[in-house]
Amino acid sequence: MTTKTNDTNPDPASDTQNPYGELIRLCRAHAGAVEELDRLVDELEASARKIINRRIRGLRTRVAETNTTREALLLELAGCPELFAKPRSRQFNGVKIGYRKEKDRLNFNEAATIRLIRENLEGQADTLIKTSESVVVDAVANLSDPARGLIGVGVIAGKDKPFVSGGSTDLSKLVSAMISKVVKGAQANDADA
Repeated sequence: MTTKTNDTNPDPASDTQNPYGELIRLCRAHAGAVEELDRLVDELEASARKIINRRIRGLRTRVAETNTTREALLLELAGCPELFAKPRSRQFNGVKIGYRKEKDRLNFNEAATIRLIRENLEGQADTLIKTSESVVVDAVANLSDPARGLIGVGVIAGKDKPFVSGGSTDLSKLVSAMISKVVKGAQANDADA
């Protein structure tokens, strides 16, 4: 069937009287460009899946090996915090290791703290207590130490914790994400089989 453009239903992009004509033309061009980009990305992902599927056994082996060496490194780091008093971290062979402080946590008895907020910080009760009668931890964390003391909240200082990071580049992050996606898909297929 041949479709004709007639005068009663002209292409709005070619209508010089249509105030949206140029915008429609540019939208059509942009939609075409996005479609081509999506097609190229789909082709790239399909190619990557084929390569990864051919090498999935080796990938799984290397992932397991990497996890094993990382755990061994963390275990060794846990035994020598004195080596990282200053500086807190070092880099060897492109691997950054050391200690970093965990985020502080609040320590409190929820029921007692709610009661103490109502007694000692009555004007802030709506901000510090959820309607469901739980403490709003972020709001309480922003209180001064004396104010937290009034309501029975203490701070548990974050501990030094060993860490390992590999200084990933954007490309290696992209590859890791793609590998992770394919590995998860392969694991789901293995589970179905």
